[in-house]
Amino acid sequence: MEKTSSSKLLRFSVFEVDSHTGELRKSGRKVGMQEQPFRVLVALLERPGEMLSREELRDRLWSADTFVDFDSGLNKAIRKIREVLGDSAESPVFIETLPRRGYRFIAPVETVPRSTEDAQVVELSPEKPPEVLPSPAAVAGDGFSRGRVLWWAVAVVVLSGLAVWGWRASRPKLDSIAVLPIENLAADAGQEYFADGITDELITELAKIGSLRVISRTSITRFKRSHKPLREIARELGAHAIVEGTVQRSGDRVRITAQLIDAARDQHIWAQSYDETLSDILALQGRLARDIAEHVNARLTGREQELLASRRTILPEAHDAYLKGHFFWNKRSAKDARQAIQYFEKAVELQPDYAEAYAGIAEGYVVLGWDSAVLPPDDAFPKAQAAALKALDVDRSSSLAHLALMWVDLFYRWNWTEAETEAKEAIRLDPNSVTAHH
Repeated sequence: MEKTSSSKLLRFSVFEVDSHTGELRKSGRKVGMQEQPFRVLVALLERPGEMLSREELRDRLWSADTFVDFDSGLNKAIRKIREVLGDSAESPVFIETLPRRGYRFIAPVETVPRSTEDAQVVELSPEKPPEVLPSPAAVAGDGFSRGRVLWWAVAVVVLSGLAVWGWRASRPKLDSIAVLPIENLAADAGQEYFADGITDELITELAKIGSLRVISRTSITRFKRSHKPLREIARELGAHAIVEGTVQRSGDRVRITAQLIDAARDQHIWAQSYDETLSDILALQGRLARDIAEHVNARLTGREQELLASRRTILPEAHDAYLKGHFFWNKRSAKDARQAIQYFEKAVELQPDYAEAYAGIAEGYVVLGWDSAVLPPDDAFPKAQAAALKALDVDRSSSLAHLALMWVDLFYRWNWTEAETEAKEAIRLDPNSVTAHH
């Protein structure tokens, strides 16, 4: 193949890609890489800082007759690229995964025309360097008086403040939000319950904000591992904004990466990674919920700010038992409800002030006494009531405990007035509670 002047070298970190010869070099030495991963890498390098959707990569690099194997083929190609570059999905230096959407090359890239390799390098980094303003001293040297220099400095401060205010004011108010199932980055598929639990807990945190309409867990579950366009998902859910994320647990630490997208515009609004010890994961989720609320211009009451600012620590083993219980409870069968109760009881045994776990026990007995009717009501509902009251002893703001008491009043005590009172209190504490509203 004849060399052309349009052929380029793409450089990043210690690596260099020659798209003309199909070679990848590290510190000048050739590194082996299969053809398809190499083509994916070149595609990403040609658009640094931009997201390449899975669909774009499929259309560009896979023929139509390999569509069935595309997902596994692309996943394998990305994995091979990361292996060669020494990159990782959990702490990306080069390639960032945008769950269910695509990939983005996040490191600075330089391009050099092959025919003029010694020419000046053209910077293709997605970051635009800031403009440099003249210093006050330089302005004064041009004949400005000290007073005019002071005026200039004040003007800069005022204009900067107006710019920040304008930026905040121009951000769209997105008052309905859907948290898509958070992706588990652990190699162990047995950790899915952990990712599902983190998704549910984040939804619960956001649901504390009365000015936000938070799409329920039951509505978003069907989009787990979905490759539908976000705009289409948002339209089906009736959401203005979408939250996507990944989670990885390693030892006694957890990393959660989240990003917020304006669904109608398909516009990335904000992204952040959070690294924390497992014992502080509840505080992490509160901080994440506050950050999301800020970037959708949600109004928080003083009480809501207080709830989200809770710094309560949790015993990791107790939290793990709770998430396992929650995983089984969501299946809603009698067998799974029994399993859920066992895990919730383990959680409160490890941490006696775990209000959410007591509420889980209460809900589990409601399922056994009413939904599946495998326990006599005289056995199930008093246990549900006792667990719910214990949850409220620990945390008066537990909406789930009030919901459990609502079911006890409704289906066991037949006290409609008290059931309505409990439902109203659950709604006050969790304005997004679908169950309490119905």
